Amino acid sequence: MGDAAGAAVLSRGAEPDAGLWDSLLISDGSGRETVTVYPPNGWIRSSRELVSVAAGSHADLATRMLARSGTKMEEIDWVVPHPGTGQLHTAVRERLSIPEERFITNYETRANTGSASVPIVLSEMALDGRLKPGDLCYTPTVGSGWYYGGLLFRA
Repeated sequence: MGDAAGAAVLSRGAEPDAGLWDSLLISDGSGRETVTVYPPNGWIRSSRELVSVAAGSHADLATRMLARSGTKMEEIDWVVPHPGTGQLHTAVRERLSIPEERFITNYETRANTGSASVPIVLSEMALDGRLKPGDLCYTPTVGSGWYYGGLLFRA
């Protein structure tokens, strides 16, 4: 687990339907023990159920957001999640039938950069030309406490 800073600015573009389509944040205290920080050193410890709980949260979020927007997963160009772990990535991709080439993280090169991961990846994609105007992006995330949420937007 690393630490970083990142930001992404969305603005309404010239493309039809450009901009933020939806945002959703869900707090579920029943999962509060999934990831725990232990004082006094602040060590982070994850439960054995982390991947299962996180994959379930990703599935719930996708179901809700796609239904609200009338969108199907196969219409989304890029899924840019909070990085988590390789095991979680596989579980989410399989559960939601997301092709690996549309599921973008920089986990292998930057590790888990916390909340900065999504804007860092979006910035890298814009710089290398992968992210183009009109692309539909979905950015799901999970976090300790337990919360999960995401954005759906057209670049």
